Amino acid sequence: MEGASFPSAIDPRQSCLAISGIPNENRAVGRFRLSGQKLAWGIILAAGSLGLGGCLYDVPITAQGTRKIDDRLIGHWSSQDGKDKMQIVKLDGLNCIILVDGKGFYRAYHSDLADKSFMSVQILHEDGEPEPAKSKYAYWCYSFSADGVLHMRQVNDKLVPDSTADEAGVQKLLKANLQNPDLLGDEEAMSKDK
Repeated sequence: MEGASFPSAIDPRQSCLAISGIPNENRAVGRFRLSGQKLAWGIILAAGSLGLGGCLYDVPITAQGTRKIDDRLIGHWSSQDGKDKMQIVKLDGLNCIILVDGKGFYRAYHSDLADKSFMSVQILHEDGEPEPAKSKYAYWCYSFSADGVLHMRQVNDKLVPDSTADEAGVQKLLKANLQNPDLLGDEEAMSKDK
């Protein structure tokens, strides 16, 4: 599979991802083997240290996917320095599964708002972490540069606090800050493996 990375500038074709966690009793997806291959996603890497690291929310941006998964995301990915790996596979038309360096499983889907395509990413399992009592989410944006590099950025929790209690509140804050250059954090880039 090919590599991809993230562009620094935000453009209207950029997608944003929200990350979430599923309680143990709802983890059917996490029980199958993925042919021994690692799933990883730069969006999650951008949160830091092959985990979410950034702000986690109790609710997704939207309850379900708002459009089909971008097929360009599917594949094996490596960080620019080659140290971090991830694999993304399509679960169904609206959801994908991500494995980051074999250390965590995540479910992700598009959560489009206005002219931006955010994504909700759900934690299914993270090695060394206690099982979440309830689902947890992170929100991300991604875009592709002309050379196929995947660029990812996490939503700034100072503009969308993790104390925001419901989807309507999250959506309202995101819409109010769409033009704010501080809405998204630092960028991470990944390339698709050949």
